[in-house]
Amino acid sequence: MSLATSNDSTKNGKRSTEISKLLAKTFSPSEFCIKYNPDLQGSLMCVRSIAGLSLLEHCPKLTDVMFAYSEDCAKEWVKCQLLKVNDFIGVKQKLSDEQLSDLSMQIVCEFYYLNIAELCCFFGRLRSGKYEDFYGSIDPMRILKSLNTFCHDRRIDIERHEKEIAIARSESKNEERMKNSVSWDEFIKIRERAEHGDNEAKKLLFKT
Repeated sequence: MSLATSNDSTKNGKRSTEISKLLAKTFSPSEFCIKYNPDLQGSLMCVRSIAGLSLLEHCPKLTDVMFAYSEDCAKEWVKCQLLKVNDFIGVKQKLSDEQLSDLSMQIVCEFYYLNIAELCCFFGRLRSGKYEDFYGSIDPMRILKSLNTFCHDRRIDIERHEKEIAIARSESKNEERMKNSVSWDEFIKIRERAEHGDNEAKKLLFKT
């Protein structure tokens, strides 16, 4: 997994980002886990826009957690989130500790670009039955398939958000252009004044 294009090297050779530096300076690993605890799943699962979560400026990604602390810390945070899901889903066969560890590491390796809020949203939606169903046992592969579906929804939501921004900017430019526009009759009058040496008319003619 190569992340060198989006981070800097620290003195001891580890990678870092601006957010990871701030994270390490602000919280210890245990304080981080307390602040971003599994209770966030319930509060973030109902947000309308995944794009809004993905654009949260100072929300750390799994990458930032790895850089700030360690890969193990990122894995343990994901494992805590999965434990909440494991306890919630009413099936007889729960995820074993080995499955929890392996699944947590796979999520860290494959979905390192997701931020903490997005992941909490996903786990909350997973508990609500939005994605795959579990029959008799919790299948790690179904959880990964659900996360892939979430990321697909995320891409669509981000693209929609970007289109809305582009449309808003275009409309704003058109409004500004209309404010500075003049009718054809007004343009003829301004041009005639300019031809007769009116400096103000020349300036207006230049703007139009």
